[in-house]
Amino acid sequence: MTYLALAPAPAISAEDLVLHSAIEQAALPPSTVQARTAFAIGDTLRITFFERFGEDMAGVDAGVLSALVERSELTGEYVIQQDGFIFLPLIGPVQTAMLTSPQLEDTLKKQFKELFNGEVAVAIQLTAREPVYVAGAIPQPGHFPYVPGMTVLHALALAGASDRIDGDQWRQLDLMRERERVRQAESRLKGVLARASVLTDETHRSSSRLVEQLRNVAGPRAAEDLRAEASALRDLERNGVEARRAARATMLTSLSAERALIEQSIADAEETMMEKIQRVDVLNELRRRGATTDQNVHVARSELSNARAAWNELRAAMTRLERNITEVQLQERDDEIAQQIAVERELQTLRATVAQEEATRSSLAQVLARVATLDTAAFEEGDGHMRMEIVRRTPDGLEHLPAHSFTEMHPGDLLNIISAKDERQTAGL
Repeated sequence: MTYLALAPAPAISAEDLVLHSAIEQAALPPSTVQARTAFAIGDTLRITFFERFGEDMAGVDAGVLSALVERSELTGEYVIQQDGFIFLPLIGPVQTAMLTSPQLEDTLKKQFKELFNGEVAVAIQLTAREPVYVAGAIPQPGHFPYVPGMTVLHALALAGASDRIDGDQWRQLDLMRERERVRQAESRLKGVLARASVLTDETHRSSSRLVEQLRNVAGPRAAEDLRAEASALRDLERNGVEARRAARATMLTSLSAERALIEQSIADAEETMMEKIQRVDVLNELRRRGATTDQNVHVARSELSNARAAWNELRAAMTRLERNITEVQLQERDDEIAQQIAVERELQTLRATVAQEEATRSSLAQVLARVATLDTAAFEEGDGHMRMEIVRRTPDGLEHLPAHSFTEMHPGDLLNIISAKDERQTAGL
């Protein structure tokens, strides 16, 4: 068997593979990242359905599964078939391949609502993925577990070529790491500058310097988009504060109305008590003259005692109510001060972060400037004695894709290493 003719270099460690996967993931455009996080043919999914019977699901946290009833006839494990579909009892075929978990959840909820006119919560767990396969001119062909972000380079390492991987590939990895660190620093810096500029505007101070920095890093158009996103987030935060403030205002209005009622009740109780006092005085005078009995005086005194108790009870209720009103007013004042302090503290933290990220970008830019230009042609094509292709299953059939070291692999892919000798033999048949 012919093996890869690769120059000696240090073996790939698990840490390097994980790091490279993270770098690849962060550097990809959103469409590619979605494709990477999407389900693939051969995936096994554990799908659980929960339904709340007789209640509106609107506003209910679907994560509180203990409040829902499981639909056991729908719950189960499903394998994505060659056509990209899974088949669920009562629901039927559902296109699943190339959908992300949130997209599949939305699809299942909509189909359930259309069929059963009910609201359902769906929990999806990816329980198994197909391995990748390596065949051809490689020391240890076979199948290997798939990990997210896996590339041909990972497969080569797992198949026994890690001690022969070209040194230029390691230089490429180093370069990618540094570039990714710069990209992450710039991404963090953009978000921090956008947030800081919005908060600075809120304090009625000039944010022109921060906005100019943001434009220099992100460009004028992207800077406006980032500021719009940061402003929208801040509006949501302020809406939450305003909602709490409105709730307190409603509470104060209610407490004030209750206070007016108690005040009127106290006035009525005082008037009643004065009438009872006068009645007791009159009956005492009549008893002294012998014109009434002791029993009548006793009844009048009992009525006066009850009137005093009712008056005292109303006064205590008024005291408690006044205390509640004062607490709500103090809470409103304290929250307003706390909001101002929180904004100032966050601005201080953001300014320190801006300085730190600017320093990181500057130092990494110097590192990148010193990196020598790589011989990318040699890196991509190898030594000319072999070529690589990926055989991938799709709903439309098998695809044969040319591959290089950093081509991404999908679950179920077959990496085929084809030597020049094998091609000549195939051509001669």
